[in-house]
Amino acid sequence: MTWNIAVMLVFAGTAEPTIQYWQHQVFKSKEDCHEYIYQSKVLLVDSILKDFRNINGKELNGFEFFCQGKTVALDEV
Repeated sequence: MTWNIAVMLVFAGTAEPTIQYWQHQVFKSKEDCHEYIYQSKVLLVDSILKDFRNINGKELNGFEFFCQGKTVALDEV
């Protein structure tokens, strides 16, 4: 299993949050993913605000980082 950082984005005027995956890094464990978020929060926040502050006229109201696991098929190894 590999782990990626997912970001839940909440925009003004939308009922459902949007999930975006931060594809710049893949982690071998959930703990490594959480440690990266802890150590790199300013870099991550800057990236989110730069890329998603205003999308299609909708303003970003909030966001949350979490680690999401993905099972790797044996033929992908």
